[in-house]
Amino acid sequence: MSDTAGFDVAEVPPSPSVLTIDLSVNSLPDPSYHDFLARRNRTEYDAVLETLKLFYKGENHAPLDAFENCRRFAFFTRHKDTGEVKVLSSCCHNRWCPPCATAKASVFSGRIEEWLTGRKRPRQLELTLRSTGLPLREQTDELYRCWRLLRLDPLFKKVFLAGVWFFQITYNAETGLFHPHLHCLFVGSYAKQSAISEKWSEITNGSTYVFIQSVKDVSTSAKYVSRYVARPMLLSDLPEDRRLELVDAMYHRRTAGTFGRDGLRPDLTIPKQDLTPYIRICSWSELRDLIATSKIHQVIYKCWLTGKPLPEPAILLLSRSSEEKPELLPTGPPAVFGGILAGFSADFRGDFSDNVRALRA
Repeated sequence: MSDTAGFDVAEVPPSPSVLTIDLSVNSLPDPSYHDFLARRNRTEYDAVLETLKLFYKGENHAPLDAFENCRRFAFFTRHKDTGEVKVLSSCCHNRWCPPCATAKASVFSGRIEEWLTGRKRPRQLELTLRSTGLPLREQTDELYRCWRLLRLDPLFKKVFLAGVWFFQITYNAETGLFHPHLHCLFVGSYAKQSAISEKWSEITNGSTYVFIQSVKDVSTSAKYVSRYVARPMLLSDLPEDRRLELVDAMYHRRTAGTFGRDGLRPDLTIPKQDLTPYIRICSWSELRDLIATSKIHQVIYKCWLTGKPLPEPAILLLSRSSEEKPELLPTGPPAVFGGILAGFSADFRGDFSDNVRALRA
């Protein structure tokens, strides 16, 4: 496994006008990057935490521990050429984790947009089953079974040359029923919607809803379907007594995939991040401890929030102020992630190793 496994370059944070964070010395950053992200999405985070506690009760707690520690090990970095400040952090890759799901959706959206751009008449397809009172796992199994049969149909193969599909679930609070369905983006030839609907009804034994339309804006469509690449819906959108059923139904189940001819279908492989241009500045906890009295750390934090580049003279000043602790600042971009870890204390390296082992479990 790569030395960078379990680590992401974090997303650019929202603008300060959205965060409304006071950068005065009396206002400190959150205790950790984990707390910073959880505060921005508290409702969903709490729903996920409580549901995962029930799901992993009495069993392997490693995924729950990884979720609770997601992005707690974080530090600020600066791009050696552009001066851009980003946060590099540990991550759990749990499908229900709000920041991990958002990061994955962002990557997939870019990959799909890249694939669709320049394609001739891309279109989108929606397939659904009639809502029933069956357990969600059984409904999902049936939808996936029908989807496999449809892809084997000669008419489907002729019309839908290649594409990508995503699984979504909605919930009707009035009826108390789940509504699983599929979204697809595809390229191919023309066919009447009624013909596909008739074939779908035959396969599903009566579900006739099929919707096909042209993709009007590639970027918008890619972002819309990519929301479901990790999780089919938000747990906070469900009543508390139905959340565990959703998590159980989705356990070890794919929520996205590709179909069609080899060489034409999209490549959704997540590209490996090149972390070598990012040089570690300081850890999140170090910045929090020093920001009240250190103008340099205040500048680092403000540059990260605003997206403005961090001037190199600030790094030189920080280097001179840290001469008594030179291990906190690597002298250049590391060839591998282990070069960055060398700057941490032995205690931190032990905690980090335990966290990685939990993620691999």
